Amino acid sequence: IFMLPNTSFAKQMKIENRCTKIDLEYGIYPDITKDVCDGANLVVEVYIDENKDPVIHEEFNAQAGEDLKRASVDISKYAGNNVTITFSCNDGGKNNEDGDWMMIKYPVIE
Repeated sequence: IFMLPNTSFAKQMKIENRCTKIDLEYGIYPDITKDVCDGANLVVEVYIDENKDPVIHEEFNAQAGEDLKRASVDISKYAGNNVTITFSCNDGGKNNEDGDWMMIKYPVIE
């Protein structure tokens, strides 16, 4: 999955009772160099029903030139619930979106 700054996508689903986590790999697109990109954040949020506030909010930072990183988000408290899971990319808080091209690889709920 390829994301530009200030983009997001969401998936509504019921988390099966046996599922306890979201596992994924993430990082800055490999052709981007440090002189262009000052880093970006991948934000993972989980919402219950139509609630406006997320019950889970995790941020993962990536820097240009790094290998893909692994991340895991604990969703065990919400097994059996209907949820909306969102993935967002932002500029990492430095107000510079140049080259902040986030990649998400192998997102799996298990």
